[in-house]
Amino acid sequence: GSKLSAADAEWLAEQEKLLQSELSNSGFTSSMWAIAATVSERQLQRKLKALTGLSPHQYLSEVRLLAARRLLEGRQYRSVAEVAYAVGYSSSQSFTRNFRKRFGRVPSDYLN
Repeated sequence: GSKLSAADAEWLAEQEKLLQSELSNSGFTSSMWAIAATVSERQLQRKLKALTGLSPHQYLSEVRLLAARRLLEGRQYRSVAEVAYAVGYSSSQSFTRNFRKRFGRVPSDYLN
């Protein structure tokens, strides 16, 4: 892939930090993200797509699922539902479905 400029890498790191701070907020939307990032939704969409190939929704989902996998691997939680809520999913069913689609295994595999 193409190398990110220092400014783009820094911007992405800031977005990552912002998303981490909103991780457990299941109501966090890309319009709230755009406001927090002080850009229009369209700008957010364009810039993110250019830098990562993902839409804001896809990127947020990726950040949530990677965080969930870290939590599961760290075994801080006893149930899939607890992990789902910790990363901003309001339904453990949709969390499990998305997790399986992304990683090829179910979250409960990590809890046994």
